[in-house]
Amino acid sequence: MSESRFRGALKRLGLADDTNVARMAASLTWEVALAVDPEWEAGVPDKDFLGKVLGSNPSYTGWPIWLDSRSFNKASSRPEVHGGAWEAIIASTSGDWAHLDFMRLDPRGRFYLRRALQDDLTLKVAPGTALDPITTITRVAEAIAVGIAIANALIGGEGEPRRLGFAFRWRGLADRVLKTWANPEVMMIGEPRAHDNEVSTYVELLSDTPVSAIAPAVQNATRDLFALFDGEMIPPNLVEDWSNRLIERRLT
Repeated sequence: MSESRFRGALKRLGLADDTNVARMAASLTWEVALAVDPEWEAGVPDKDFLGKVLGSNPSYTGWPIWLDSRSFNKASSRPEVHGGAWEAIIASTSGDWAHLDFMRLDPRGRFYLRRALQDDLTLKVAPGTALDPITTITRVAEAIAVGIAIANALIGGEGEPRRLGFAFRWRGLADRVLKTWANPEVMMIGEPRAHDNEVSTYVELLSDTPVSAIAPAVQNATRDLFALFDGEMIPPNLVEDWSNRLIERRLT
């Protein structure tokens, strides 16, 4: 359903026939789906809900997961209500700052993000050739940490913790190698290669999990992804270190 919502948003905003946007849409893609259990059956997509969700985002990075685009100059990038949820598509084709994000915020407790990854949009590495494992770890850590913040903002200070299910999917992986192009200070031995095109993973945790304790979930969410690259294993201490750098805002 989320993919069809994305395609519908492209068409609605007149972007479906834009060749640059189409190229980004077909590039290396990362998807995150968060489900809060139990959900809010009477959730309404009003401004109060949107404010709680976007206002709770800790903004760990300069381009955060489920970012707040309400004040963007480009009106088409601002959230709108469609099909009972807030949707926004942010498309920029300007050089090394290119982005293609689609997000959907459902007041029942369902959140989705589809992002074209910078591994194919940067000028630092040839498109279709690489996936940076360190950036991947910090992205997943950010998604989990932001998801916890959103859930707790909706639950409120006296509400019972809820179970959070995070589903991740990467597409466009075949023939890429793991390469720390965005983090050259981290050395890798060899260039392990992916032979399958996509992988999906899933992790669960409680909404009262401290963000300082999310590293095991990040490890579980990325283990199958990295194994796709000739069986590569990223040590747990490395996953924990980079997850903590993200949470503590020590990324350079």
